[in-house]
Amino acid sequence: APPKAAYKSTVVSGRTVKFDFDGTDAADVYWNFSDGNESYQKSTTYTFSADGTFKVMLIANNPPCVSDTIYFDVTVKQTSGIENNVLNRLHFAPNPAENGTTLHFDGVENNIQLQLLDVTGRTVLSQKHAQINGASGVEINTNSLSNGIYYMHIISEKGRSIVSLEVQK
Repeated sequence: APPKAAYKSTVVSGRTVKFDFDGTDAADVYWNFSDGNESYQKSTTYTFSADGTFKVMLIANNPPCVSDTIYFDVTVKQTSGIENNVLNRLHFAPNPAENGTTLHFDGVENNIQLQLLDVTGRTVLSQKHAQINGASGVEINTNSLSNGIYYMHIISEKGRSIVSLEVQK
């Protein structure tokens, strides 16, 4: 059967976008992100190197049928790394982290939940604390994490805060 190219895309954060093939009858697919990078996976997450609008090409193949090609625009913009902050002076130190880092903020928070997500949105760490003194902070072990960007979601009685963490080993 002839393939039909279709997609879903979701901005994970900043310049990182998750692309999913949503077409039919494709034995394989090809993504071209118009900045010199490509992927052959039906679902892929890609981080663009700059802000802007990029023309993405998706080709659905099912030999010996003719392939189906579509083009679409994706607009990305780097975020500041801290979004929706209700906690003052929220940051990791050190950041980038190698084997570990400490999450700091001003004040004391009760009933706090920490969720560390990778760029695909998968939770890689989850902790609950009855109380955290932000000056002392809470240590986060990064030994089991791969190099990359992660997003810590902090849910407290004040609301939700998000801060980015880079892991470099």
